[in-house]
Amino acid sequence: MKRAFILCYLLSLGFSQNRVLAAEPADKLVSPEIDNPSLPEKKLTPEELEVRKLELLMEQARQSMVKHDYRSAITSYTAVTRYEGTDFFQAALEYLGLARERNKQFSHAKAEYERYLRLFPKGEGASRVEQRLAGLLSAAFEPKKKLRKSKRALGKSGWVDYGSIMQFYRHDSELQQSIGNNYSASNVYSSFFYTAKIKTPSYEMKNRISLSNNYDFEEDDEDNDLLRVSKLSSEIHSRRLKLSGRVGRQTQNSSGAYGRFDGAVLAYHYNPRVALRMASGFPVDFGTYDSIQSNKHFYAANLEMESLFGYVDFNSYFVTQYFDNILNRQAMGLELRHFDKRLTFFTALDYDFSYSVLNNLVANVNYKVNRNHRVGSNVTYRRSPFIATTNALQGQTVLTLDEMLSVRTKDELRELARDRTARYASANISWQHKFSKNIELNYDYTISDLSGTTSSGGVLGNVGTGFEYYYSTQITATDIFTKYDVNILGLRFDTRSSGDRTTLNLMRRDRLSKKITFGTKFRMDYQKRTNGEILYDIRPSSKVNYKISRKYKLEFELGLQHRIRKYSFDASNETNGFFSLGYIAQF
Repeated sequence: MKRAFILCYLLSLGFSQNRVLAAEPADKLVSPEIDNPSLPEKKLTPEELEVRKLELLMEQARQSMVKHDYRSAITSYTAVTRYEGTDFFQAALEYLGLARERNKQFSHAKAEYERYLRLFPKGEGASRVEQRLAGLLSAAFEPKKKLRKSKRALGKSGWVDYGSIMQFYRHDSELQQSIGNNYSASNVYSSFFYTAKIKTPSYEMKNRISLSNNYDFEEDDEDNDLLRVSKLSSEIHSRRLKLSGRVGRQTQNSSGAYGRFDGAVLAYHYNPRVALRMASGFPVDFGTYDSIQSNKHFYAANLEMESLFGYVDFNSYFVTQYFDNILNRQAMGLELRHFDKRLTFFTALDYDFSYSVLNNLVANVNYKVNRNHRVGSNVTYRRSPFIATTNALQGQTVLTLDEMLSVRTKDELRELARDRTARYASANISWQHKFSKNIELNYDYTISDLSGTTSSGGVLGNVGTGFEYYYSTQITATDIFTKYDVNILGLRFDTRSSGDRTTLNLMRRDRLSKKITFGTKFRMDYQKRTNGEILYDIRPSSKVNYKISRKYKLEFELGLQHRIRKYSFDASNETNGFFSLGYIAQF
């Protein structure tokens, strides 16, 4: 039935959708505890406490990207990428490259894209990153010529379609001391993106589709055949009526209802700078992409005004969300943004009327002192996660609020939700200096604090992290040893509740010919954790890109990871290896 539903949906929309420009935010991680007060309580580790802080940073960065405040986004995404190994790391790394690219830091963007593809050579995100990296390399390497106009894009009317197909095979092997060779992964990831547009003098119509499948050779279950539908929507815009609408699986982040959902958005464009939008739908949870979650729904409205008073962009929203017909979230939000050639300012506020709680307050300022110096600062105070009745499910054995209502009242659920919600605060300063056209230095300093939560409902509260400190510096040099080369040296120091870590990053990329690009990377981590463990982590890798033509590309990557763990009573050594091979075809 699920496959039939998807097939009918595809046919009804014309089997078309756009390439996605941003990775889906990773799901919130929860460490469930059994809801039984008689069981022994177990304290959560500092690593588990970090999850909530990462949720906050990702949301903060997302808002900055929406408002084109790329310096703030860079700061937040950089902070998240310090937590490699979490479910947030992959999305943050892709967004970091995109933020640097849009901030005109092309050398940094290339480095982040290369790093992403080394770590995640397959998947929907890899295809997007490959395309962005190819665009940067083309801009840097190819001579500037007057481009011929595309026949399909000529004129005010017509049909335009484009898309991409990619497949990657990846094999990981794990070599452990005195154990032998253990194959940990062997799979093929396939994805398909397609967009079809039709444009006339009176209206525009766009259909989008994004599909993917991950086939694991070591697993023999129905999930191998699961078709994941990330986007499937149709959109129409009438110039005469000043109306636009979109229906299907989509994302719409300006209304306070964040993430992917199945539903509809209707907008009235009073003029090119003022728009009123109404949205309603069913949120899509990670791992449930093959069905509609009808037990969750929301209603939202927002007003957007560009160049208010000539220099400020304004957005306000009101959103109401329900889960199992129980009020989950009811909030109002305001956002203001100003940016010019020298000054960028962004502030956002989210207040929940139902709980009378300030969910989010953030202020970011970036100032270009001169052509070679730029400084920035960001201050954030927010709830982690945003206050919502579904927070009461954390640590429980049930999955829905309806199930909890069989043993608790609605007022008790709301109190549990408050107990499960922490407070997060952070402050950041950054500095960028260009020594010359080819050499640039970046420095960031961040201090943060995540509060603890209250024990209740058979769930033990979390202990706060206390103040944590992050220092990072990175120097980027281009065209130093050979023409078009990129060289990056980065150093980072973290002082966290779980321990201290020092990281050294080295990267070099060369263009061997018009068709071949070769890159090497080396990363070394030293961690001293509060539990007495000492960890050395060394990761070298190399990657070759072969550009068959403008639209077709092959890629091969080979890498190793050697890890040494030392305890007060023992020590261990691990060596992991991987290789990946795949192609990307655009049409």
